[in-house]
Parts: sequence; C-alpha cells; structure tokens
Amino acid sequence: MASSAPPNAHAQVAAALAAAAQTASAGLDALAASSDPQISPDDEHEPAVLRKDLISIMTLLYNAVTKIALALRPGQSNGPEYAASLQPTKDLGSATVALAACASLFSSASHGPALRTHARNLASDVLRAVQQLASSLDDQDEDLYVRTGAVHDAIDRARAQMPASELDAVRDVFKANQACLDDGIPEVQELMEEDGTSDEPDGWDELAEEFGDDFAPSKLTPEERQRVKDVSYYSVHSTALASDVSKMYPLLKIVVQLHKKVMTDHLVAKADAASALPIAHLAALQPLSTQILMRFEDLVSALYGPQDTAAVDTALSAMLETARSLKPLLIPSDGQDLAAKVEQLDLNGTASVPAVESKSTRWFRLCFIQIDKIAQTLRPT
Repeated sequence: MASSAPPNAHAQVAAALAAAAQTASAGLDALAASSDPQISPDDEHEPAVLRKDLISIMTLLYNAVTKIALALRPGQSNGPEYAASLQPTKDLGSATVALAACASLFSSASHGPALRTHARNLASDVLRAVQQLASSLDDQDEDLYVRTGAVHDAIDRARAQMPASELDAVRDVFKANQACLDDGIPEVQELMEEDGTSDEPDGWDELAEEFGDDFAPSKLTPEERQRVKDVSYYSVHSTALASDVSKMYPLLKIVVQLHKKVMTDHLVAKADAASALPIAHLAALQPLSTQILMRFEDLVSALYGPQDTAAVDTALSAMLETARSLKPLLIPSDGQDLAAKVEQLDLNGTASVPAVESKSTRWFRLCFIQIDKIAQTLRPT
C-alpha cells in the first residue's frame, strides 16, 4: 500500500509558503527604500565579498525552488513527496530573508550608487519571482513549472549580470547606452541621404583631421537602410529641415564619440589600484551617460518633420549643456585628468613629477573645443 503524506503536511507546507511570500514582500519593500544602510566601518564588506555571498544565496534559492517544484507537482498531494517539500519550503523562506539582507548591505557611499542599484534591482527581480511562486502554489496548479522557471530565469540573469565593482556597474550602463547611441548615427545619416544632403557637413574635414578614423563616415547596410525607410516619420519634409539635420550631424557624431572615449579611457580596470578612479568620480559619470542618451534621442526626434523650431532649440541647448557637464570631470581646471593626478603622487601624497597633460586629456580638450566650434554655427549659444 502506497504511503501518504502526514495529515498536517498540507497545513505546514501552506504556512511555510505563506511565510516565504510575506518575507519576499517585506524584502522588496526594504530594497525599495532609498536610504543607505547604517553600517559601522568595522562591519563593511568589500563588494567582491558581498557579490559572492549574494550569488551563493541565490544558488540556495535556486535549489530550494527546484525541490519544491518536484515535490508539489500536480497529482502528488497524497504522496510522501508532498511532505518532503516542507524542509525546502522552510529553506526558501530563510534564503529569501538572507537575499534581501545581503542586497541591502550594498551602500552608495562605500560601494557606489551604480553597484548598489544593480544589486538591489537584480535581487528584487528574484524576490518578486519568489513571491509570485510562493503566494500561488497548490498541488493542482498546472502553472507551477512556469513560475518555477521564472524564478530560475531571474536567478540566472542576476548571477550573470551582477557586477563585481562600481567600475563594472558604471561600464555596463555606458555599454548599454553606447549601443543605442551607435544605432542612432546611421539613422541620422539616412535622413540626410534621403533628402539629397549626403555630403559631409561643413567642418567635417576638421573633425576627421583631429580625431582620425573615429569620424570616418559609415554606410548603412541594405537591411539597415530598409528598416529606416519602413518608419514613416523618418521622412524629411522640407529643405530647411534637411539643412538642420545636416548641421546637427557633426554635433551628434562627436557626442557619440565623446561618450565612447569616456568608456574606453576611464572605465577600464587599472593594473595599479591606486590609479583607479574613485567611487565619487564614477558616481558622477554614470548619470551623465544616461542623460547624454536621453538628450541625443530628444534632439534627433525634434529633427523629424513636421519640425518645431522651439523644440529643436530646446533639445539642442540641453544636448550641449549635458555634453559640457562632462568637461570638469575629464579636464580639471589645471589641465590634468584625475587619473594622471593620482599617478603623480608619491608616498607622501605630494606630486612627484611636473604636471603633464596626458594623451587622453588632450583628446578630451580638443573634443570640447570642437563641440564649442560646432555650437557657434547653431542657433543656441
């Protein structure tokens, strides 16, 4: 005779699942709080340690959810497997508490705002999936495996995407935004080509001379060209509008290259830890990346017909202001970039060599000079 689950197994499992769902909900509320945790310096952990702990906890969650799904699969309500789900269900609740607690230890002040945001967002995705699973489980639920898979997917995504440091977190933001910026340039080129303004705008030779191959004009593939043509609002409706697109193109292109240069020059791991950019510097760069993408998209959108001159002027002014906001971060008033300053400090904290402008700083200086030159040819000043 087949054994069956103890009479109180259902009640115990149901109570454990309800507790796990409530714990996940409380964890989501805690991670949504904007304030940093109050942690003494002695209790602070390196981000690599916290990341390792976070991933280990997610592995425990993954295993617990898998065991629960196997034990509570439809048709097993009277079998011994159902009672076997009690322990992994309790483990699920414990791991849920640990996940929220670990993610909340990431601090903007100590670890960086971008890393803190990544950790909390990824952990919240997992907790949300756990909450949905635990709050709706029953032995007749045909969607059990779907929700279990959602938890697995959230954990796999978090383990793959969790940065190891603030530098990695900021670089991830820059990479994502850079991909969008790169996609926008060929579309602007197509706007000019469609209206007979495919010649390079005035001043383009100077840009190419200053920055080399980075500013070589690129051509659309047949697939990219057709995709642009398929979108009706890409059509330009007047000669004046086509002229505006042509005049804005150098600014859009140079801003895209500026954003890319920040990523390749500053958001790379340094062999010497002392020369790495401090968290405060990285924290200032990250939101500017998102703002540049937003301003870029706003300006390009304003160039589509029918065109509103005031909207173009507003978008252009915002783009110039945001791009120029990078200048004090990349070129301090004495002409040295921050990395060069750090590298020139001796053990006593004093400059060991005369200030020399690095090649990277010179690139940024020339770039901002060129942005100012382009701005003088456009309406806002």
